[in-house]
This record gives sequence, structure tokens and C-alpha cells, in this order.
Amino acid sequence: MQSYKGYLIEGTALLVHPFSRDWHAGGSVSVSGRHGFIVELARFRFQNFTVSMKELAGWFGLDLARIAVDECLTLIES
Repeated sequence: MQSYKGYLIEGTALLVHPFSRDWHAGGSVSVSGRHGFIVELARFRFQNFTVSMKELAGWFGLDLARIAVDECLTLIES
């Protein structure tokens, strides 16, 4: 998990299916809540992007999480 513009983002590589060597990009966007809780705001799996390198899928998922924060989320400061 990485901190990005007040959010916690993560990129993951997800197997296409158990007998495959290919990976989908996935990730999540979370925020720290009150009392130390972490609240997951979004989780995604980009099934149209399949690669044979697990690391590449994870990196792409991390970039998708950054895009989600930049384009879809606004941190409300209290």
C-alpha cells in the first residue's frame, strides 16, 4: 500500500484463472478512517488487460488506482 494524495492505493496482480500463467491488473483505493480504521473506497479488476508478467499487472493496477484518485475522488478535509 502506498500513500497518494491522502489516500492509500494498492496495485495487485490477479490470476486469470487457476490454471493460467496470465494475469489481470487490479487494485484498490482506501482512506484512513477514525480511530485508525482503514476504509476501502474502491476495488477493481481490469479484465481487458491480460499480461504474462505478474509484476507488470501489479504496476498497471497501481497506476489505475492513481488515475481513479485523480479523476474520480476528492479528499474532503475536515
